[in-house]
Amino acid sequence: MALANRTVRQFVEALASRAPAPGGGAAAALSSAMGAALLGMVGRIVLARSSGARSQALKQACAVCDRERRALLRLMDDDARAYARLVVLWRGGPSPARRAAQRRALEAPLAMCERTMTVLRQAPALQAAAGRSLVSDVAAGMALLTGGFAAAAATVSANLDGLGQPARAAAIRRKLQTLTRR
Repeated sequence: MALANRTVRQFVEALASRAPAPGGGAAAALSSAMGAALLGMVGRIVLARSSGARSQALKQACAVCDRERRALLRLMDDDARAYARLVVLWRGGPSPARRAAQRRALEAPLAMCERTMTVLRQAPALQAAAGRSLVSDVAAGMALLTGGFAAAAATVSANLDGLGQPARAAAIRRKLQTLTRR
């Protein structure tokens, strides 16, 4: 069963288990997906009482939040599968398959970082449009997104350490720095 299709309790119990996956990457994706959901909710509530150009901008922000939320939920499973495969290959010692698995283990958390920042770029417009009753929802969404980004970036950094490709690792670190500056 896909991680996103589990109950909250089932997912949290899976995180708490001895199994190496799901782990921090899947939790990061879920955190960011929840943040995107909250910002999308804020956008839809404000949209219900908006019109004109403001309405169009809110529709666009909601569409971005929804698209990225769905992608982040898929990344939960992508990360768990990639990491579970890597754990199996770690037991066998260095090999081309393990190096390939290490590269794949970087893909999902790096994509989480990119998608999380895409949603965070919607936050200022949603925050400006939100009334007092929605301020805490915007703040909670931004906190979940920020935490999701930090957790995904930590996962990327941890996976970079064993990559064995200094030039590629440096390029990925630069990419993370660029994302945080946007």
